[in-house]
Amino acid sequence: MFPQQFETERLILQQSSLGDAAFYFACGIEPKINRYMTWPAPSDISETRQVLEEMNSDWTNGTGYNYTLLRKSDEQKVGAIEVCPSKYKAMVGYMITPDNWNKGYRMQTINAGGMSDASETVPVIALPASSNLLRNAKASASSEFSTEYVATMANDGNLDTRWNSAQGQITNQWLVFELPTPKPMDAVLIYQTTQWTRITKYRIEIMQDGTWRDVFRGAPWPMRLRVDSIG
Repeated sequence: MFPQQFETERLILQQSSLGDAAFYFACGIEPKINRYMTWPAPSDISETRQVLEEMNSDWTNGTGYNYTLLRKSDEQKVGAIEVCPSKYKAMVGYMITPDNWNKGYRMQTINAGGMSDASETVPVIALPASSNLLRNAKASASSEFSTEYVATMANDGNLDTRWNSAQGQITNQWLVFELPTPKPMDAVLIYQTTQWTRITKYRIEIMQDGTWRDVFRGAPWPMRLRVDSIG
């Protein structure tokens, strides 16, 4: 059973209620948020209240747990997160108000809850700057979803930013990092940072003597991948 309220270093998470209807409605009609939703924006607040009532039923039934995120410093609502457990795993969905993006709230919430945030298509290189050879590498991609998900966000070292391929581009997508000079690497460490696992096949390649060479192939993509001794 999930607690009705718990805290992280900077956030208070409390069970969402009808008292959060205005906040959920505002998020639902915010273009920067609803463009990523899988359901239509609410036409009025009564629809939002109905959704919250359904959420409360899910909580009672143990099929879904929704929390509203409050910033500790001023108790302002900054987002919401839903956890839908299923035996040995859970699906996690979230929304963060745009003015609170890139502050680490999502990952802080997931880590505090003891959850692993799996992903769709997004590798993120997140090693310390001193050991991350790709941190300042030139990044390019086959396509980009928007200016908020460009290739350079895959190796900026920030787990709250990511690259995403363009809408509808779900096969044969690639991400390339170019170093100015050849460098030996001990390992490649890759994270994925969204809530669905959609990659079914992938490979890691290196350029050697002007030719791309496979160093690793796998399926499906895990949340965290380490490949050692790649050359």
